[in-house]
Amino acid sequence: MAKVVYNKDFGGFGLSDAALALGQAMTKNPEWSEWGLPRHDATLVFVVETLGLKRAGGEHSCLDIREIPDGARYRIQEYDGSEQVILASEQSWIKAE
Repeated sequence: MAKVVYNKDFGGFGLSDAALALGQAMTKNPEWSEWGLPRHDATLVFVVETLGLKRAGGEHSCLDIREIPDGARYRIQEYDGSEQVILASEQSWIKAE
């Protein structure tokens, strides 16, 4: 199973200074940040699991982790900072005829 980090409440996705420092130390990259990373990034998931959801989250974040099948296609749906992990298999489509 793969893991995806997301923000489960209003406020917006972000990482704490401690989470950023750990991620930068692990990747040996002072530019490492939460921006631009896929939410299933192994370092991101490790940082959040190691520090814990509350300690890893930024000031207005309420992080959570969702397990999804390996290789599953997903997207992050966001409204006012509150996010959901949506799998392609969970989508229903309407066919115009």
